[in-house]
Amino acid sequence: MLHILLALVATVAVTITGAGQSATTVPEGMPVRVKLLQFISSETSQPGDVVRFEVFEDVVVKNLVVISRHTPVVGSITTAKEYRSLSSRWPWWTRPSLGKLVFTITETRSVDGRIIRLLGPIVGGNQSKKDPRLRWHHEGEVFDAIVVAGSNGNSY
Repeated sequence: MLHILLALVATVAVTITGAGQSATTVPEGMPVRVKLLQFISSETSQPGDVVRFEVFEDVVVKNLVVISRHTPVVGSITTAKEYRSLSSRWPWWTRPSLGKLVFTITETRSVDGRIIRLLGPIVGGNQSKKDPRLRWHHEGEVFDAIVVAGSNGNSY
């Protein structure tokens, strides 16, 4: 009988904890670190290409994990221009077109399955300091994003 009572108490505790966690919102402006899961380049990427990321570390609000580590994150390429040498018929007039690569980090999901809108990458530490003729990012690079308000008016 004692085992049944303990099992019942444990079940109720798990249910209450799960219900409390699903009610927790992810506040607007909350930072989310994401890891790139693929190689992207100004030479091979096209605007509109989907970019795959994953959450790099758990996002915690009030001691509850609201976005789990390794949760898939989606983004896209917005601008990709390859390097071009624009030499004209005058050899002294050479003006190269430098490579350009711009992408966005747009959404992930909370532990209870709700869509979390993201804005990123946050400009600053995520700048590429590579050859200006070619822009790229390698698999495993970490970027910062922030949570933005959802389309239904709630911060989630």
